[in-house]
Amino acid sequence: MNYLLIVYLCSAVDGQCVIPNSDPYLYPKIQDSHSSCVKYGLGDSFDLLYGEKYFTPETINQMKLYPKFTCEKIEDKGEIVPEGNPA
Repeated sequence: MNYLLIVYLCSAVDGQCVIPNSDPYLYPKIQDSHSSCVKYGLGDSFDLLYGEKYFTPETINQMKLYPKFTCEKIEDKGEIVPEGNPA
């Protein structure tokens, strides 16, 4: 079973979330299991905010940035099966 990983970058200041669209953060990404989807969702979320130095701690604080990600099951026919609302 495959899963579709989408990582969002959100701001608590304006309540907006965006999907990053620069390499290596191009989403959605297909993962081969729920476990690997969560693993890469956590890792990509951390790297996006802290690993690539796109954002300074001051920017993160000022914009109140936080990551969010979803792992949606993909049926064999390529259809996405919703598994609930992301937190």
